[in-house]
Amino acid sequence: MQGRKPEPALKRSSAALVAALCLAVFLGPLSAAAQTSPDGRRESIHERAHEAAEKRKREAAEKHARTQTHQREAAEKRKHEAQERRQHERPQAQDRRQQAIERERWERQEIVRRQNTMRDADDERAEIRARQNADWENDMQRRRDAARQGAQPAAPGPYSLPGTQSAPARSTTPRASTSSGTTCSANPYCPAANGYGNACMGVKRSYSGTGAAQTGLRDIVRRCQAANAPDLCSTDLGRSFGGGCAQQCANVATCDATAAR
Repeated sequence: MQGRKPEPALKRSSAALVAALCLAVFLGPLSAAAQTSPDGRRESIHERAHEAAEKRKREAAEKHARTQTHQREAAEKRKHEAQERRQHERPQAQDRRQQAIERERWERQEIVRRQNTMRDADDERAEIRARQNADWENDMQRRRDAARQGAQPAAPGPYSLPGTQSAPARSTTPRASTSSGTTCSANPYCPAANGYGNACMGVKRSYSGTGAAQTGLRDIVRRCQAANAPDLCSTDLGRSFGGGCAQQCANVATCDATAAR
């Protein structure tokens, strides 16, 4: 009996030892996890933050790349559209430029033509005026010579001073039966700006055929009025001489028969 007593104690010690081993086995990982958990958590948080930063960086890079791609595509599209627009507008611009050049050339030619016409007209008027002034001077000299000699003055010419000439009688028919034509003239008078000469222009023309006197009279009046446009006789002088140059044409026009040779 004494030899069997240690068995329960041995059993209890064995059970305690097993329990201790189980507790050690169970508590060992827990204590190790408890010791390493703060560092592990810190490492895990750092890794997650690093991964998140890398992800944001990748997303930003991808977004920037997409933006750059869109911008390049938009720039290429605008460039292509501009090239097409220039190619379409270039012929129109060339046509407008050519039209502008032609219009400018025509305007220059028109200006030169008008200047030449005006210069020719001025030269012709100056020549007619000089001839009329010479005729007037000769007529006045003849009248002065006649006055000095005490002779009867000759019949007043077309350039006699107003008031000293009688009203010209218009000839509506040839003076002789042997006439073959009519010579009509109209010589209005108005002093020139310098007080000498005649500012008006006279006209003279020959007509032939039946009714040449009537036809020539109307035509010479019309030509006289056209030759004195613009009228160079001032308003004040015109009142003294029966109107301006053009207004006098109808009163001073005369027609004379031309005898046949």
